[in-house]
Amino acid sequence: MSAEIRQFLNNRGSIPSRLLGDPGPDPAQLQRILEGAMRVPDHGRLAPWRYLLIERAAGKELGEWLVQRLLQRDPDASEMAIEKERERFLRAPLTVVVVASPEVGHKVPEVEQLLSAG
Repeated sequence: MSAEIRQFLNNRGSIPSRLLGDPGPDPAQLQRILEGAMRVPDHGRLAPWRYLLIERAAGKELGEWLVQRLLQRDPDASEMAIEKERERFLRAPLTVVVVASPEVGHKVPEVEQLLSAG
């Protein structure tokens, strides 16, 4: 492994969502991001995951849905918790959701398929 790659891996970190903003990735950048994300251990070549792309425009409706789910679980939820759910998908211009979709009964154990999805 080259020193440049080692340095990149050693210095990488996640950016808090509150610091994300416009512009989001353009279609070519998004394609490269997703192609890189799919390069994970998958020895059955099952690709046991799906990607959902949530654009900010859909975030308001999704936020209201999340508020309703929160209130079902916790009718006494604080206003701060409610606002957090309401605004969850409004911060970033695009949210990529990874959904594990294991193939049940396959020779590759389900737990390994789940790990492949992250």
